[in-house]
Amino acid sequence: MKSAQAAQAVDGAVSVPSSQSVVEALVGWYVANARQLPWRQTGDPYAIWISETMLQQTRVETVIPYYNAFLKRFPTVFDLATATVEEVLRAWQGLGYYSRARNLQRAAIQVVAQYAGKIPDQAVALRSLPGIGAYTCGAIRSIAFGQVEAAVDGNVARVMARILGIRESLNQTGVGRRIAQTMMQWQSQAEAGTVTQALMELGATVCVPRGPECSCCPLDFICVARKEQAVTEIPALKKRPQPQPIDVFALWLVEENRIWLQKRPDTGLLAGQWQFPALEIAAVSEKPDGYDGGISTIRHSQPIESRNSKPVTAAVRLQTAFGHILWPENPQDGVPVVRERLAAVSPRNSFVEVLHVQHLFTHLRWRVQVVRPLSAHICTDLALRAGWVSVPLDSCAELGLATVYRRILARLYTSR
Repeated sequence: MKSAQAAQAVDGAVSVPSSQSVVEALVGWYVANARQLPWRQTGDPYAIWISETMLQQTRVETVIPYYNAFLKRFPTVFDLATATVEEVLRAWQGLGYYSRARNLQRAAIQVVAQYAGKIPDQAVALRSLPGIGAYTCGAIRSIAFGQVEAAVDGNVARVMARILGIRESLNQTGVGRRIAQTMMQWQSQAEAGTVTQALMELGATVCVPRGPECSCCPLDFICVARKEQAVTEIPALKKRPQPQPIDVFALWLVEENRIWLQKRPDTGLLAGQWQFPALEIAAVSEKPDGYDGGISTIRHSQPIESRNSKPVTAAVRLQTAFGHILWPENPQDGVPVVRERLAAVSPRNSFVEVLHVQHLFTHLRWRVQVVRPLSAHICTDLALRAGWVSVPLDSCAELGLATVYRRILARLYTSR
């Protein structure tokens, strides 16, 4: 099926012309080798939209069970539009990047209101929906509606950069346009959605970032990177910055089998999710006092300062984190003043360390220090002052509890 293709120079750059034989080789390979994934068994634009949103920054193996469960819970755009944000976040829990779930629900409401529940097939209409950018729009239009439009994700960009011999950064002006134009040329030679998915599949299974299996590639006969023995150099990799370390102080506040929780703000990291009452502080050092780099042995009986080489540091951090609640400068609003109860209690012996846990985001590295108060009065007064919510421990799974706190809950609750 392969035939020699002459590379052409256009404006000084290597380009591959549209070719029926190239497309036949690509599509033939895809038909014979494509993985059987659930979203490839449907032509429903809604289901395809859900899958493409979930697949952003998440591995296929992780997405499959979430995709099936999500569609079972919200089988139509109407079901998604009428659900509460909390219901959607619970169904999404564990996938990460929760703004995707919030945007899905906002977009579903808009689709129902403006398009009578029918996913639009025009680019302008799709791009007006929350959370739908150029890639998702291209994927929906080409896969669900068979329209010629580029959908360039990381896999497609890598495949096309190697085939075209693009040595520049993929973010450089004009590179994305060159890739999109070639992709659309190929889409015009066959069913557009099949070409889109074939390129995605090729990048996911053969033309991988490290150790690509060039001998198995249906397009090796036109690949400039292979011809020039530059596969490991193309595309140019952008060095990612190291995640910023953040020290998080979280409170394990449990009374009579109920736990106090705090809801995060509606915007920003982990927006709208529930967590243990906590404060996040930019790290002052790479290794905080007592931190062992992972989940440590649970300790229920040690005052927080007893195991640190510099006890005052940990104590001061705690006072910084929660002192504004424990020792308010201006107690107001009718909340009972706790100064008398805490007169003999210092920041250093008010809490017991429970555990440390590390949690990695794309741009942040949380070092979470979990503590519990020694006094039940502190527990209640903290919660009252801060407006936190008390829920049964057994019902925490029903809330949209952030993943890092679900991990902590699993360790602490089962250890009781």
